[in-house]
Amino acid sequence: MPPSGCRPLCSAARSTVRAPQQTLVVEDGLAGVRLAEYLEHVWPHADRKELRRLVRDGLATVNGADAVPNQRLRVGDLVLVAIEGPPAPRRGADAGQARERSFCAEDLPLLAEDESCLIVDKPAGLPCVPDRFGRTAGVHGLLTALRPDDDLRIAHRLDRFTSGCLALAKGLEGARWLDEQLRARTVQKTYLALVDGVLRRDAGTIEKALGPDPRRPGKVMVVQKDARGAREALTEYRVLERFRAHTLVECRPRTGRGHQLRVHLAHLGHPIVADEDYGASGPLRLSDLKHGYKARKGQRERALLDRMFLHAAAIEIPTRSGGILRAESPLPSDLALALEKLRRFAAGAELAAPDD
Repeated sequence: MPPSGCRPLCSAARSTVRAPQQTLVVEDGLAGVRLAEYLEHVWPHADRKELRRLVRDGLATVNGADAVPNQRLRVGDLVLVAIEGPPAPRRGADAGQARERSFCAEDLPLLAEDESCLIVDKPAGLPCVPDRFGRTAGVHGLLTALRPDDDLRIAHRLDRFTSGCLALAKGLEGARWLDEQLRARTVQKTYLALVDGVLRRDAGTIEKALGPDPRRPGKVMVVQKDARGAREALTEYRVLERFRAHTLVECRPRTGRGHQLRVHLAHLGHPIVADEDYGASGPLRLSDLKHGYKARKGQRERALLDRMFLHAAAIEIPTRSGGILRAESPLPSDLALALEKLRRFAAGAELAAPDD
């Protein structure tokens, strides 16, 4: 339940509402890109002249300050664009993209709150920022409806199909506070991941630098520490439960690199279930678990789980008053169902021997 005296998460808008504003966070792999080029990356179908006009007219700022189109950006920079919805498309741009599931502010239930931020429960399928094709405005498109009187900003990001705890900063000061805590590594995040294969070690640490994958824009890979674009990445993990051909793992990232858990686990040879971008064999099916499974005659088997099994289960953030703001997100029904079927049909023996 929200703290006593807390405003409702989806309170009705008052007659005076702040101007629409889209908050973007510069991600790994885009360091050094110019502001105009970054906006083109976010909205590839938008008119380029329109994007540059937004910057020149002061409608696009960086970290709250005025900017110019050729200004170079750093990872973590907050780019604020004072527009509602995607910019005007260029002539001939494809407007026939398939529509995604519609989300509203009620899809972001409140988990915890203090003076600097609130933590919501993000559903799988909802991106944090607009997708490249303008099909959805993501979490940032719901911020005004979420709290009409608060200047909410995205403080960190979860991948589109990752569910769970997401922190939203209150105003520029809240964003600066959370950014300081993230950089100082005082924010503790706990994830649950189901991976392909059986990990033999009960716990371990993965310390492998990550850098952009030159063959796949937007993806990352394990690289040498001195490679161009390399960034330190550290993940701690422990096994929670083993199955016949899968393992449930608790992960604690000590750094916050994009796709860090997905790439680190894949590097161990155990990609996250259904994460085909990083090596998983495909969706989880009941036929993978149940011996002698037979589909109903004339029907194709539906996937038991067709999105990656990665859930931001808990987060702890230091508060300005010296305390700790903690939130926990219950396992979504689709992930809980997958675990229930694994426990029923694919229970595995406990292993104690370490990896070679």
